[in-house]
Amino acid sequence: MHRLVLRSELKYIMPYDEIINICFSSARSNKDNNITGFMVECGGVFLFSIEGKPVSLRRIIKNIKNEERHQNIKIIFHNKSASARLFGSWSMNMMFLDDALLWQKAIGSRKSYDGFYAKSYDAAFAIGVLILSYRYACEASQLSPVPCEDQCGHFPHRGQILGA
Repeated sequence: MHRLVLRSELKYIMPYDEIINICFSSARSNKDNNITGFMVECGGVFLFSIEGKPVSLRRIIKNIKNEERHQNIKIIFHNKSASARLFGSWSMNMMFLDDALLWQKAIGSRKSYDGFYAKSYDAAFAIGVLILSYRYACEASQLSPVPCEDQCGHFPHRGQILGA
């Protein structure tokens, strides 16, 4: 199994509901292709991880690169031999990290998210933010952050998208 961590930016400001609809659309597509994932948004910057078979991930990457709402799309980490899913609870879910209180709860830092834009290019920072946010989202949704393979990829409920 492969795991990719990507970074992208919105070309224009979008309402939360439109971003949530993108998450739901991604979740449906990912579920059909046995892909799991999680993303965070902060200040118009997205960090997201997707996990699955290489052929399925290539299709997803192609779709993302053809998406007119995103720009500066970069793969910042690629694990070609992941032994297990790190983000397996949902086919895709997300968290909005623009709120300082949610940032503190998810990330565990009193420091604000200032500098997120510049730091978001760093793979270690991106993976750390994604893992901490994912674990917090799982806890808030009462899901195990490490599900069995046969239970991977639940479709998210609106209440599981934190910060919206």
